Amino acid sequence: MTTTPSRMQMAARMHALLLRELGQGIDIEQMLNSERYARDVLLVCAAYKGSELAALAQDYRHALPQPPAPLA
Repeated sequence: MTTTPSRMQMAARMHALLLRELGQGIDIEQMLNSERYARDVLLVCAAYKGSELAALAQDYRHALPQPPAPLA
């Protein structure tokens, strides 16, 4: 059985990896609560193509709540 990491776990991993790569981590709480901040962090992570950061960015996007479909 595989478990999907939570957004908090993914954000914490991004923080650790960005701290190592850039010398600057992220604000995990803001990552979870601010769409704009999360978008910016995900863009930075996605720029590391072929890395764990890029994969985490994609996984994080898939874990975001989806808006409800419009009623027909």
